[in-house]
Amino acid sequence: MLEIVFVLICFIIAIKVIRNTTQTYGNKVGYQLLWVYFIHILISIIYVYITTTDRGNDSLRYWNTGRVINLNEALQYIISGRSTNFMFGLMYFFANFLNLSYITCTLIFSTLGFIAIKIFFIIAYNLVPYNSSFLKVRLFPLLFLLPNLHFWSVGVGKDTLVFLAVALFFYGMIDVRKRAAWTVVSIVIFALVRAHVLMMLVVGFAITVLIKRKLNSFYKVLISLIFVAGIIVLLPKVMEIANIDEVSVEDYSNFASHKAEALSRSHTGSAVDISSYPLPIKILTYLYRPTFIDINGIPALLAAFENLLLLILSIKIFRSKVSETYRNAPFIIQGMLWYTLISAVLFSMSLGNLGIMLRMRNMILPCMIIYILWNMSYSYSSKLKTNEK
Repeated sequence: MLEIVFVLICFIIAIKVIRNTTQTYGNKVGYQLLWVYFIHILISIIYVYITTTDRGNDSLRYWNTGRVINLNEALQYIISGRSTNFMFGLMYFFANFLNLSYITCTLIFSTLGFIAIKIFFIIAYNLVPYNSSFLKVRLFPLLFLLPNLHFWSVGVGKDTLVFLAVALFFYGMIDVRKRAAWTVVSIVIFALVRAHVLMMLVVGFAITVLIKRKLNSFYKVLISLIFVAGIIVLLPKVMEIANIDEVSVEDYSNFASHKAEALSRSHTGSAVDISSYPLPIKILTYLYRPTFIDINGIPALLAAFENLLLLILSIKIFRSKVSETYRNAPFIIQGMLWYTLISAVLFSMSLGNLGIMLRMRNMILPCMIIYILWNMSYSYSSKLKTNEK
């Protein structure tokens, strides 16, 4: 009976989200979001099938551990640990206390992922004035239907929670005064799951503020001090997670090399030894692989098509007036770009497995999508103005 209640709650939340979107933005946008949700649920079903046949999967491990531990152990996990330990403790309440099945737990996390996608979806709709096309197909909402965007935001685990936290962070930053509570919620999630991602966001927005010309100097200094204070608070936690004793290029390089070597020994069949790659190739590997030469199954084939599309659209960006396009972008989209670039550099230095790359890239994929939409929209509007003259 409890299973049915939670399933109904999840579907009611999704229906309410779509209905509110329809009432605010019209039937067309609501219909587009409905298609996004349909893809999201379909991929949730596929995700359950794939993960239940893979006993080493993290999502299943979180649920199985939560099912067998007791309350004291769960609280100990939550209090004394972060990241994986936090997930063990959290899943006790779903898998043991509420006795929910793995399928129902996946649906709960899938609903959280859908809420995150809806936030990015509406940010794109509100901030990108023109809906550009590629091969005569509108890019919005096409880019929000990419399977990997959904696959890594439906499962029980850290990926979905971080994905939600990133969405809430940008949602709060759009209107800090009215949405400060959502920003706080995102910070709490980051602190419990992946504090280093929050640091990347903080650094990204610090850079955005510092190079923004129209902002008053006083506010630049004030905001910069706030961001620096945030980095000072977050950095020790990030170093603790990474086991880096002091901040230096050598220490981070050693950590990255060790991490890449360990991940490259994976037996998943998607391992890539990136230790000898120059940094630009590492970044391209992180952002646009697997390609068609890396295919080892249907998921990799789908990812290859997605990455080819993203690569083509990215090339179109660099063929446009990059500096002018950036300067005219909304503040939030500028922050998204810096967050994407910082994440791409840091993660590309430490990840050596294509599967893990896809998982970690999902935290920046919506930002990539929105910046692509903005760039192509701005290029289109510039052409219209030129033709009018």
